[in-house]
Amino acid sequence: MRKGKFNTAQEAQLNTYLPEFIQKLDAGVRGLELTQWKQSTATKALASPPFADLDISIMPRTDWFKTIVRKFTNYFNNVYKRSHEEEPSASVLIKSNPLLRFTSMLSGRQLFARESHNDIHKRSAQRITDTGVNEAVAYQVVLKEMWDGLSTEEKSDWDSQAEDETGDIELNQKEFSTNIHLALKSLCQGGLIGDAEMILFYGFQNVKNGDLLAGSVHGHSKHNKTHFSGNDLESSYGLPWAQFVDSVLPCPVFPTSASVIVDVNGVVNFPPVDVEKIPVAELRVLLEDYLKKCWVHRTLSKANELPMPWDEIASDPSKLYDNQKFTLPLGLKFPQTMNSVETLILGEFFNSIRDSVPFHFTPDASRPETVPAPSNQQVERTLSLPPIPPLSTENGMSEQGKQQSGDKPSELDSNDTPQLPVSTPLTQQKRKRSEKQQTSNDPDGKQDHESEKELEIVPKKPRNETRKPASASEPAIRRSSRTTAPRKESTTQKTGKPTESRSAEVKKKSKLPKGWVPLSDDEDNSN
Repeated sequence: MRKGKFNTAQEAQLNTYLPEFIQKLDAGVRGLELTQWKQSTATKALASPPFADLDISIMPRTDWFKTIVRKFTNYFNNVYKRSHEEEPSASVLIKSNPLLRFTSMLSGRQLFARESHNDIHKRSAQRITDTGVNEAVAYQVVLKEMWDGLSTEEKSDWDSQAEDETGDIELNQKEFSTNIHLALKSLCQGGLIGDAEMILFYGFQNVKNGDLLAGSVHGHSKHNKTHFSGNDLESSYGLPWAQFVDSVLPCPVFPTSASVIVDVNGVVNFPPVDVEKIPVAELRVLLEDYLKKCWVHRTLSKANELPMPWDEIASDPSKLYDNQKFTLPLGLKFPQTMNSVETLILGEFFNSIRDSVPFHFTPDASRPETVPAPSNQQVERTLSLPPIPPLSTENGMSEQGKQQSGDKPSELDSNDTPQLPVSTPLTQQKRKRSEKQQTSNDPDGKQDHESEKELEIVPKKPRNETRKPASASEPAIRRSSRTTAPRKESTTQKTGKPTESRSAEVKKKSKLPKGWVPLSDDEDNSN
């Protein structure tokens, strides 16, 4: 609640930021981006001269910071919205829709209760002593009295603060598959539209590393437990969907800990990174830095005058590098415009040739060609593919397994406790090596594969093996450990069955890339 007010000079300083704030609102900026702007502006305001003598005896500097942020939020809610009709905010939609529940979505009253917990608890203890009511009743009575005792302005402050704190995207992503599954199940079994079957494809970016997380969620009627699945569904719909999402979502930029190596002659070497583990967004930054340094090596004295001619490189690459010596798997373009697949393929290529003759542009005519020396730094990389299980049902057992065990599907109890629903993670976008690399390194198109680390809801089991349903307390997304084998050997899995390399999958398009799990690998006992 409000404990202090700004003086005239401070109010005037804050008002100078309103034109930029309105411009952001008019441009449609909302959500996390708008919150970040308010927070950065609050930091800037606190560093300005009018706030040099801020009275921290009234409340700490962090609370003043929150007050400035809420001031912008209040302006948006109480001034801007009244003169601008717009679509309901995400928080309004979620609060009004019982099908969507995220723990990061708190109301102002709930936030007030959380922040005032100690005070409410003390008053509740006294109320229990005085009246003899139980603890739960006493707590709710005291909370209501304290909330009702706030002024309209104070309640608005709490509502604004709650809206500013709804940006826990990572938590929301983990809860997404569970929430959306329950939503689809409610629609399919709730009688609102009659019996129904649904499947939803989704895609969003991991907030920590920018990798694409894509998958599907099923919703079934009471009369069905079998998923609509199979390889054709993956190759015809799942993979194109993930590629589409990857192409339309903006590419996040993350700082990279790896650095491009330049030797004593100024020759550029691609850094020894593990392309299987580095985040895609970080690899983009690394590729951009690498190609720029290669371009600097080409021109040297003109480096500061000549930017990289990306259009010319794309239209006629033979003028700028030896495309007979360096047969790139795809055309060069500005790395920040590449999607995840392109980024990983190109990074894999540069990483693979660094031990022979690293890539370099044709030197400018004014200087002799300097061939980069091969790097002697080695990084072991690994590959693996998940097994593709047969058509399975929601209780995690294949049709063949049912016949062997003699089990029959049980009727759904309408009052059953939902198990943790399944969302099939289609991809982390860790993509394939080029076809040429695969042909040279593995002519048989076979690799040695063990278990791999990837995003998944349910741990994959060998074919025809019954799986236990996921616990309702499990996280919606988890990782399984991954170890892999050397690249250049063609062996078999522990099962004795040969598996195909990643690049072979890219060529065929009938197999699934790393990180994809067939839709039939879902399981859901709750129907």
